[in-house]
Amino acid sequence: MKKKSQIGQVFIYLVSTLIIILVLYYGYNAIKSIGKKQQELSYVKFQRALTDMVAYTSSDYGTVRVEDFSIPGGFNKVCFVDRDMVKLRNTSAISEDNYPLIYDSVQEGTQANVFVLPGGSPFYIDKMKVAGGFSCSDISQGKIRVRIEGRGDVSQITVQ
Repeated sequence: MKKKSQIGQVFIYLVSTLIIILVLYYGYNAIKSIGKKQQELSYVKFQRALTDMVAYTSSDYGTVRVEDFSIPGGFNKVCFVDRDMVKLRNTSAISEDNYPLIYDSVQEGTQANVFVLPGGSPFYIDKMKVAGGFSCSDISQGKIRVRIEGRGDVSQITVQ
């Protein structure tokens, strides 16, 4: 009789251990998913804030704003390409060796002129000119500083 009760206890321990492992696995995945969603949300907020600031400043000739934009972790550089370079597929200011993704994107005429590296989804801001045609900025402590100057119909971006 004692042997049957020991087998029953072992079975209960195994089932309990399996349930604990499943709960921990589910909890870990849920927390990981929340972190990923938070990063995606932060990226969209950056994209929206930059787009809105460029649009807002573009129609106000001579207005200069210096803005700090927050960028989620995992990225180390933001690059801007002049809208005319994208439309004309002009890659003269972009180093193919240093920025192959951006070079190929502009050469193929992809509608993207803001690139967050590595691995961010590029996006396009229509009313954006870039001083020098192409400019990159390192992300420092999750932020970049950008000077935006209104030109009447576009905003000129200068990376600080």
